[in-house]
Amino acid sequence: MHPLPHYDPDAPYPESDGQPMAENAEQYDWLVKIKENLEILFAAEPNVFVAGDLFWYPVADRRVAGPIAPDVMVVLGRPKGRRGCYCRHPGSPRGTAGREFALPVVVRR
Repeated sequence: MHPLPHYDPDAPYPESDGQPMAENAEQYDWLVKIKENLEILFAAEPNVFVAGDLFWYPVADRRVAGPIAPDVMVVLGRPKGRRGCYCRHPGSPRGTAGREFALPVVVRR
C-alpha cells in the first residue's frame, strides 16, 4: 500500500489513479474472493464497511498524506454503502480502523 505518487492536494478528492487493480488474473481472483468473503462474514454487522481497491484518505490534510489504495479494506464503526473514496477525518467514530490485506504479485514457478 503506497501513497499516490502525483496528486494535487487542492483538487477534489480523486477516486482513481488510473492503475490496474491487480498484476494478473490470479491476483485479481484472490482479491475478489477475500473481499466477497469479508462481505459475507460481516453481513449482519451494519457498521462494518468492506471495500476493495478504494482510495483511502487517512488524514484530513492531504498535504500531510495523500490517498492510498489497499487491496481490501475493512473499516469498523462505519456504515455499509457505496463510496467513491473513504476519508478518515477527525470526528470519525472512535475505533474506526482500516486494514490492508496486501496481495503479493503471484509468480508462477
